[in-house]
Amino acid sequence: MRTIDFEDKVITNDYMRVNEKGQGIGLFLLINQIKSAQQFDFIKLDVHAAGGEGWTSDWDGYFY
Repeated sequence: MRTIDFEDKVITNDYMRVNEKGQGIGLFLLINQIKSAQQFDFIKLDVHAAGGEGWTSDWDGYFY
């Protein structure tokens, strides 16, 4: 789920779930979103990734 504000040119990624983890699908989606945001002159893209110590294995959207 994401929120796209065309007036303020801001995209906020609210939530993304990838069922086939470890294959780069989430990264591929993010890269394509960045490219599209650049094409349409968006000025801000909010992305937060959860995971690491204290999180369950369901939350692993980040890299060290």
